[in-house]
Amino acid sequence: MRRGLLLLLGFALALLLLAWPPLLRLAVERGLALSGFQGQVGEVRGHLLFGLRLEGVDLQGPGLALKAEEVRLGYDLLGLLRKELPLSVSVKRAKVQPTWEALIPEKPGPPPAIRVVYRQLLLEEVQVELPKGKRLFLPPLRLTLAGENPYAFIARLPGGSFQGEAHALARDLSAWEVRYRGEVAGLSFFYPGLKGGRLSGVFRLLPSGVE
Repeated sequence: MRRGLLLLLGFALALLLLAWPPLLRLAVERGLALSGFQGQVGEVRGHLLFGLRLEGVDLQGPGLALKAEEVRLGYDLLGLLRKELPLSVSVKRAKVQPTWEALIPEKPGPPPAIRVVYRQLLLEEVQVELPKGKRLFLPPLRLTLAGENPYAFIARLPGGSFQGEAHALARDLSAWEVRYRGEVAGLSFFYPGLKGGRLSGVFRLLPSGVE
């Protein structure tokens, strides 16, 4: 009886320890360093077994910079038994600055040992800013995203803008269907001289290419 109570007390203390803010911050800092990111996170809350809430995020990594008022990250560690990591992510008032080359690598890497899948991805006032491509012939782009699948977007290009919806077709975000409408002049980066008129349509971004 006494031994059982001691084991129960030890288990309870271990659970409390995994929610201890200094330990959470240490885990986040180690994880970011291993991922090649530098910067700071203002406040860390949550529990290591279930999820984290990060506030005041300002990070820089290979081909990516991120500033966010708040990032909530929930995960199901039991999914690792299936070689998956199910995530629930919420991003609030953020600016993401990747590069085209980081999004579209020259050579695809090997498949990950653990497949990340998204149970939920909620975006609130998220802006994505892409500079002009260096290796790739792609324009600078400012993208505003909001909502939960499908995501409303406004894409601002040098010659004009487009708006529409992007619908994730796969839980790992590897396939998308995009419905758009906007100004013909928005394509002037690729086709100089385009001016008036509007266009709309639908296309799919798949692992095999664009349809």
